[in-house]
Amino acid sequence: MVLGQEKILAFFQQAQAGNSLAQVYILVGSAQVGKRTAARQIATQLLKISEQQLDSHPDFRMLERQIDEKTGKLRKDLGVAQARALREELTRCAWLGGYRVVIIDEAERLNEEAGNALLKILEEPPEHSIIFLLTENEAALLPTIRSRAQIIYCSMSSEKIIQQFLVEQGCPAKEAAAIARLAWGRPGRALRLFQDSAFRDACQRAIEQWHELEQQPFHLQIKILDNFFSRLENSSRNRDELMEILELWRMEERQAIIASPEKRRVETIDRLGRAVQLIQQNIHPRLVVENILLHS
Repeated sequence: MVLGQEKILAFFQQAQAGNSLAQVYILVGSAQVGKRTAARQIATQLLKISEQQLDSHPDFRMLERQIDEKTGKLRKDLGVAQARALREELTRCAWLGGYRVVIIDEAERLNEEAGNALLKILEEPPEHSIIFLLTENEAALLPTIRSRAQIIYCSMSSEKIIQQFLVEQGCPAKEAAAIARLAWGRPGRALRLFQDSAFRDACQRAIEQWHELEQQPFHLQIKILDNFFSRLENSSRNRDELMEILELWRMEERQAIIASPEKRRVETIDRLGRAVQLIQQNIHPRLVVENILLHS
């Protein structure tokens, strides 16, 4: 089931039936909005197989970040070796004589070399090959890649639709309403919140902590941050966790601004978004968070 992206699926069904498919598509949307699920569903339609058969099909390829053997963590980008291997694969004929489908997840993480290697594929895509690039930000892709693709935007789902979906999955109605609010229109996030109670509790704590910080003067906010960062330092994934918390705070402010459209909230939302970028650039996390609170 591809919640919220039914129009995209219908579009591809019509394009396939009318023999009017393009060869390169960019699916744009927030994390967990359903880009990957939609692309995989389309792949099953093109290859005429079930979801369970997809990953083992010889004419399907999923390009995504790999685990770094030295660190045991996901690599930061999609490398040139992966792009070159894909290019080599696509020079061969389809094993079963039909379509070949490639999904490139987090395409914005293609490094410069990988992007240029991919560009050579996109300049002359092999016949009957359909390539999907999934990204949260199409502007991060090379302009030459964007110019060779058809861009499709994946929409958010309403709270009502997500709540109904969760109830159908066996979630109690009251709990489904609370989860739908935290899902931010993203079905994948809603499912994780439903299935992972520890994650849901952590999100709720982070939101409560934000409201506590908002109500305190700066000198007391600093004391709260002492405990906050003490806990984060004991986490093996503290930087990723902090970015998740900052995003929670930002989305909480976005929802609050609907009821109370104050200029200070708009400025806080901007600072929280900028904070995530600074942390990704390895600026000291504590300094980043203190700066948000100092100007809130």
